[in-house]
Amino acid sequence: MALFVVRHQHAAERCPAQDPYMGAMLLNHLSRPNVRQHGVEIQGEAIVQGEHTLYLIVEASDEGRLREFLQPFHMAGTLDIYPASTCARVVASGGCAAAMPVSELVPALDPEDACQQAMEAGLVVHRAHPLNCETSVPALVGGVVMPNAHFYVRNHFQIPNLDATTFRLTVGGLVERPLSLSLHDLHTLRSQTLIVTLECAGNGRALSTPPC
Repeated sequence: MALFVVRHQHAAERCPAQDPYMGAMLLNHLSRPNVRQHGVEIQGEAIVQGEHTLYLIVEASDEGRLREFLQPFHMAGTLDIYPASTCARVVASGGCAAAMPVSELVPALDPEDACQQAMEAGLVVHRAHPLNCETSVPALVGGVVMPNAHFYVRNHFQIPNLDATTFRLTVGGLVERPLSLSLHDLHTLRSQTLIVTLECAGNGRALSTPPC
Protein backbone atom coordinates (compact mmCIF):
# COMPACT_ATOMS: atom_id res chain seq x y z
CA MET A 1 0.00 0.00 0.00
CA ALA A 2 1.28 3.44 -0.95
CA LEU A 3 0.68 6.61 1.04
CA PHE A 4 -0.92 9.72 -0.47
CA VAL A 5 -1.89 13.21 0.68
CA VAL A 6 -5.11 14.46 -0.93
CA ARG A 7 -6.26 18.08 -1.17
CA HIS A 8 -9.81 18.87 -2.28
CA GLN A 9 -11.12 22.41 -2.70
CA HIS A 10 -14.52 23.71 -3.77
CA ALA A 11 -16.14 27.10 -4.17
CA ALA A 12 -18.13 28.46 -1.24
CA GLU A 13 -21.36 28.40 -3.23
CA ARG A 14 -20.78 24.72 -4.09
CA CYS A 15 -20.02 23.56 -0.55
CA PRO A 16 -21.56 20.06 -0.28
CA ALA A 17 -22.10 20.47 3.46
CA GLN A 18 -24.69 23.20 2.84
CA ASP A 19 -27.02 20.43 1.71
CA PRO A 20 -27.49 18.10 4.71
CA TYR A 21 -28.34 15.18 2.45
CA MET A 22 -25.26 15.70 0.29
CA GLY A 23 -23.14 16.09 3.42
CA ALA A 24 -24.52 12.83 4.82
CA MET A 25 -23.80 11.09 1.53
CA LEU A 26 -20.15 12.18 1.67
CA LEU A 27 -19.85 11.06 5.30
CA ASN A 28 -21.17 7.63 4.31
CA HIS A 29 -18.72 7.57 1.41
CA LEU A 30 -15.86 8.20 3.86
CA SER A 31 -17.10 5.60 6.36
CA ARG A 32 -14.74 2.74 7.15
CA PRO A 33 -16.91 -0.04 5.65
CA ASN A 34 -17.29 1.83 2.35
CA VAL A 35 -13.63 2.82 2.26
CA ARG A 36 -12.57 -0.80 2.72
CA GLN A 37 -14.79 -1.86 -0.18
CA HIS A 38 -12.80 0.47 -2.42
CA GLY A 39 -9.48 -0.98 -1.25
CA VAL A 40 -8.23 2.20 0.41
CA GLU A 41 -7.60 3.22 4.01
CA ILE A 42 -7.98 6.76 5.39
CA GLN A 43 -5.36 7.53 8.03
CA GLY A 44 -6.50 11.07 8.77
CA GLU A 45 -8.77 13.85 7.59
CA ALA A 46 -9.08 17.57 8.25
CA ILE A 47 -11.04 20.51 6.83
CA VAL A 48 -9.45 23.97 6.93
CA GLN A 49 -11.97 26.09 8.77
CA GLY A 50 -13.62 28.65 6.52
CA GLU A 51 -11.54 27.81 3.43
CA HIS A 52 -13.59 24.96 1.90
CA THR A 53 -10.45 22.81 1.74
CA LEU A 54 -10.28 19.14 2.71
CA TYR A 55 -7.07 17.21 3.37
CA LEU A 56 -6.87 13.42 3.57
CA ILE A 57 -4.00 11.08 4.34
CA VAL A 58 -4.81 7.87 2.50
CA GLU A 59 -3.24 4.49 1.83
CA ALA A 60 -4.09 2.87 -1.50
CA SER A 61 -2.60 0.29 -3.83
CA ASP A 62 -2.20 2.89 -6.58
CA GLU A 63 -3.26 6.42 -7.54
CA GLY A 64 -5.79 5.21 -10.11
CA ARG A 65 -7.82 3.33 -7.50
CA LEU A 66 -7.62 6.32 -5.18
CA ARG A 67 -8.90 8.71 -7.87
CA GLU A 68 -11.79 6.35 -8.58
CA PHE A 69 -12.75 6.39 -4.89
CA LEU A 70 -12.51 10.20 -4.72
CA GLN A 71 -14.69 10.82 -7.77
CA PRO A 72 -17.52 12.46 -5.73
CA PHE A 73 -15.06 15.08 -4.49
CA HIS A 74 -13.67 15.62 -7.97
CA MET A 75 -17.18 16.38 -9.20
CA ALA A 76 -17.61 19.02 -6.47
CA GLY A 77 -14.31 20.85 -7.04
CA THR A 78 -10.58 20.39 -7.55
CA LEU A 79 -8.65 17.30 -6.50
CA ASP A 80 -4.87 17.15 -6.00
CA ILE A 81 -3.15 13.88 -5.06
CA TYR A 82 0.47 13.81 -3.87
CA PRO A 83 2.56 10.65 -3.32
CA ALA A 84 3.71 10.88 0.29
CA SER A 85 5.73 9.23 3.01
CA THR A 86 5.79 9.22 6.80
CA CYS A 87 8.24 11.26 8.86
CA ALA A 88 9.72 8.03 10.25
CA ARG A 89 10.37 6.65 6.75
CA VAL A 90 11.93 9.91 5.52
CA VAL A 91 14.27 10.14 8.53
CA ALA A 92 15.15 6.42 8.36
CA SER A 93 15.98 6.68 4.66
CA GLY A 94 18.09 9.79 5.16
CA GLY A 95 16.10 12.37 3.20
CA CYS A 96 12.83 13.28 1.53
CA ALA A 97 13.98 11.90 -1.83
CA ALA A 98 16.21 9.05 -0.63
CA ALA A 99 15.34 5.39 -1.11
CA MET A 100 14.98 3.12 1.90
CA PRO A 101 18.10 0.94 2.46
CA VAL A 102 17.64 -2.68 1.38
CA SER A 103 19.19 -5.63 3.23
CA GLU A 104 20.65 -8.23 0.87
CA LEU A 105 21.94 -10.63 3.53
CA VAL A 106 18.87 -11.62 5.57
CA PRO A 107 15.20 -10.57 5.66
CA ALA A 108 14.95 -7.44 7.79
CA LEU A 109 12.23 -5.46 9.51
CA ASP A 110 11.04 -2.40 7.64
CA PRO A 111 13.00 0.50 9.22
CA GLU A 112 9.86 2.66 9.27
CA ASP A 113 7.87 -0.01 11.13
CA ALA A 114 10.69 -0.58 13.62
CA CYS A 115 10.96 3.16 14.29
CA GLN A 116 7.19 3.58 14.67
CA GLN A 117 7.03 0.69 17.13
CA ALA A 118 9.81 2.24 19.19
CA MET A 119 8.07 5.63 19.33
CA GLU A 120 4.73 4.02 20.23
CA ALA A 121 6.49 2.20 23.08
CA GLY A 122 7.66 5.56 24.44
CA LEU A 123 11.35 5.13 23.61
CA VAL A 124 13.48 8.21 22.86
CA VAL A 125 14.78 7.79 19.30
CA HIS A 126 18.36 8.93 18.73
CA ARG A 127 18.69 7.46 15.26
CA ALA A 128 15.97 6.02 13.05
CA HIS A 129 18.22 3.75 10.96
CA PRO A 130 19.97 1.78 12.18
CA LEU A 131 17.53 2.09 15.07
CA ASN A 132 19.00 3.42 18.32
CA CYS A 133 16.76 4.44 21.23
CA GLU A 134 16.97 5.05 24.94
CA THR A 135 14.49 4.32 27.69
CA SER A 136 12.53 7.42 28.65
CA VAL A 137 12.97 8.79 32.17
CA PRO A 138 9.26 8.27 33.11
CA ALA A 139 9.60 4.58 32.20
CA LEU A 140 12.46 4.26 34.72
CA VAL A 141 10.28 5.44 37.60
CA GLY A 142 8.15 3.09 39.67
CA GLY A 143 9.47 -0.34 38.72
CA VAL A 144 12.43 -2.66 39.15
CA VAL A 145 12.23 -4.85 36.04
CA MET A 146 12.06 -3.04 32.69
CA PRO A 147 9.55 -4.49 30.18
CA ASN A 148 11.06 -5.46 26.83
CA ALA A 149 9.04 -2.78 25.01
CA HIS A 150 10.74 -0.03 27.08
CA PHE A 151 14.26 -1.50 27.01
CA TYR A 152 16.90 0.56 25.23
CA VAL A 153 17.81 -0.43 21.67
CA ARG A 154 21.28 -0.37 20.10
CA ASN A 155 21.82 -1.46 16.49
CA HIS A 156 24.61 -1.13 13.94
CA PHE A 157 22.69 -2.75 11.10
CA GLN A 158 19.10 -3.49 10.08
CA ILE A 159 17.01 -5.63 12.43
CA PRO A 160 16.72 -9.22 11.15
CA ASN A 161 13.20 -10.52 10.57
CA LEU A 162 13.80 -14.20 11.13
CA ASP A 163 11.39 -17.09 10.65
CA ALA A 164 11.04 -18.77 14.03
CA THR A 165 10.20 -22.11 12.39
CA THR A 166 13.39 -22.30 10.31
CA PHE A 167 15.91 -20.21 12.27
CA ARG A 168 19.05 -22.02 13.40
CA LEU A 169 21.82 -20.73 15.66
CA THR A 170 25.09 -22.36 14.57
CA VAL A 171 27.97 -22.66 17.02
CA GLY A 172 31.18 -23.62 15.22
CA GLY A 173 34.85 -22.85 14.85
CA LEU A 174 37.24 -23.48 17.74
CA VAL A 175 34.73 -25.34 19.90
CA GLU A 176 34.77 -28.88 21.26
CA ARG A 177 31.20 -29.62 20.20
CA PRO A 178 29.66 -27.81 17.21
CA LEU A 179 25.95 -27.10 17.64
CA SER A 180 22.97 -26.13 15.52
CA LEU A 181 20.09 -24.95 17.71
CA SER A 182 16.53 -24.05 16.80
CA LEU A 183 14.58 -21.32 18.57
CA HIS A 184 12.67 -24.06 20.41
CA ASP A 185 15.99 -25.54 21.57
CA LEU A 186 17.04 -22.18 22.97
CA HIS A 187 13.73 -21.71 24.79
CA THR A 188 14.00 -25.13 26.46
CA LEU A 189 17.55 -24.61 27.76
CA ARG A 190 17.93 -24.24 31.50
CA SER A 191 17.69 -20.61 32.55
CA GLN A 192 18.62 -18.47 35.52
CA THR A 193 16.95 -15.19 36.49
CA LEU A 194 19.01 -12.29 37.83
CA ILE A 195 17.98 -8.72 38.62
CA VAL A 196 20.80 -6.50 37.36
CA THR A 197 21.38 -2.91 36.27
CA LEU A 198 22.21 -2.39 32.60
CA GLU A 199 23.25 0.82 30.87
CA CYS A 200 24.24 1.44 27.28
CA ALA A 201 27.99 2.14 27.17
CA GLY A 202 27.29 5.02 24.80
CA ASN A 203 25.99 7.06 27.74
CA GLY A 204 29.51 7.00 29.23
CA ARG A 205 31.38 7.50 25.95
CA ALA A 206 29.33 10.60 25.15
CA LEU A 207 30.87 12.37 28.16
CA SER A 208 34.48 11.46 27.30
CA THR A 209 36.90 14.19 26.23
CA PRO A 210 38.01 13.65 23.55
CA PRO A 211 35.08 11.48 22.37
CA CYS A 212 35.89 7.78 22.04
